[in-house]
Amino acid sequence: MITSLCLSAYRRILKAQDVWHGCRFLPYGVVTGTLAAILRLPIDTRVRNRRQIARLLQLASEAGVRVSDDDIRRYLQMNMLTKFRYCWLARCSDKAFSHWVHSTGIETIDALQRQGRPVLLLTAHLGPGHAISLALQHRGHTVHTVTTEDVFRTECGCGTDTMSRIHAIEVGKDSSPMMIKTTNAVRRLLRDGAIVHAALDGFHGQGGQDTSYLGRQRQLRMALPYAAAMANAAVVLVAASVAGDGTVRIVFHQPLADGEPGQEMACRARFIASRYIEFSENKWRQDPGNIPAHMVREMLAFPPATSRNE
Repeated sequence: MITSLCLSAYRRILKAQDVWHGCRFLPYGVVTGTLAAILRLPIDTRVRNRRQIARLLQLASEAGVRVSDDDIRRYLQMNMLTKFRYCWLARCSDKAFSHWVHSTGIETIDALQRQGRPVLLLTAHLGPGHAISLALQHRGHTVHTVTTEDVFRTECGCGTDTMSRIHAIEVGKDSSPMMIKTTNAVRRLLRDGAIVHAALDGFHGQGGQDTSYLGRQRQLRMALPYAAAMANAAVVLVAASVAGDGTVRIVFHQPLADGEPGQEMACRARFIASRYIEFSENKWRQDPGNIPAHMVREMLAFPPATSRNE
């Protein structure tokens, strides 16, 4: 009961008008620590039965994934503070950013860019994905992010100076069914040696490759793997997660193996897609506490996978 009341009060505070612009002046550790302290209180039945938690438990049960109390706490920590986290991290100093965001393997991106290789970063729709772009900006890289909307400007009110190295490719503004505008933009950027950050299993556009994902039928957008194959881009899988204390951890994996000389682009694109779906599904199974709430809602709306696409 106490936990429910504390969470209810915390939610009301976070939903207050213009709270995000004010919250950026609060110490990150105070905000995340306060929520962590609330979540360490006994999780009673009312909290467990909240709609958001119920959806996560349903998805996990259908996929045969065990969700612990710690997973639930991290799920609330990650999803309740998403906007605050982006607003704060987008404006903090390099020292504060390094304290709260720990990146592993980012040197791989440094090396690829020194070689002049374009890079397609594929994220697993897990945790605070936009923190990946922030980490690259703090590293001195320019990154182009395929996203529904420019969250740093529309949600956090960041200006051009703050986001000087992060450029959004907003699929929400691409009305073409096959996402032609977005695809052409990505092709041009990769051809010019840029870093593009994207996911293959978004919800915009039509068409794609049918696949089974946690027992449900999904579609992968194959245009980006084709664009990477055409540009001979390095493809790097990357995942972000939030710990119980609010620390963000980002892991950049080694690039996928390059295609063989003379390999057909279709074969290369299918290889990229298959590795992505394997990586993403494994991350969701291993870390259910870091699945974004909106992704859980979307997943539950998809039909069960058929034997044809499993």
